[in-house]
Amino acid sequence: MVRKIKKQGGITLIETIVVIAIIAIILSISIPYYAKWKKRMSVESDTKKIYGVLQTYRMKAFTEKREFYIKLNGKNVEIYDKEKNKKVFTISLENNFKFTGNSTNKIDIDQRGTFYGSSIYAEDYEKADAQYDCIAISDVRVRLGKYNGEKCIAR
Repeated sequence: MVRKIKKQGGITLIETIVVIAIIAIILSISIPYYAKWKKRMSVESDTKKIYGVLQTYRMKAFTEKREFYIKLNGKNVEIYDKEKNKKVFTISLENNFKFTGNSTNKIDIDQRGTFYGSSIYAEDYEKADAQYDCIAISDVRVRLGKYNGEKCIAR
């Protein structure tokens, strides 16, 4: 009786090294794209959060006949009741935002829901290359936009 020896199947060391090398190459290409995508999404998300808060407190000012003002404090947006000079709401952001050309560093909202102040933009707008990285604020309109280094161009 003659026995046949079956060939053992398995992965060789060279095959494993080739697979690891391919994975390393794919990761080295994809990680920078992921980091840029993450920054872009965080700037867009923060911009939309600020936009939502502005619209909410604009409506509150109009319906409740109250006045508010908004301040940027680092990575926080703070909303104050103007009459009581008391903070009523704060949102935390992932990115720093600034006012464009505003010496008072605040935006006022009167009882009619009208804004007084300047636009808001993300400090890292160039790195993020986001679709929306600023908020164009005029007396009666608030719109998302793209900052060009001087002003917010509403879209």
